[in-house]
Amino acid sequence: MQSNPKTMDTLAPGEQGHVLRITATPSMKRRLQDLGLIHGTRVTCVFTGRYKDISIYRICGALIAVRDCDAESVLLK
Repeated sequence: MQSNPKTMDTLAPGEQGHVLRITATPSMKRRLQDLGLIHGTRVTCVFTGRYKDISIYRICGALIAVRDCDAESVLLK
């Protein structure tokens, strides 16, 4: 049974997923990849902003803040 991919911005604190692909513009895709978001990387949501405009994720052992408008282009399995 295969579940539908979800986007990184939909993770609640404590939830995690693994990167499937990034659907952002080429320049944003490169920035996200430079942060460690490549195929198979585990991403854990640590904190969600009060107004759900920015969230903090654990990526490759580092805590990184990502705007939700950018996180919605990261598909997870």
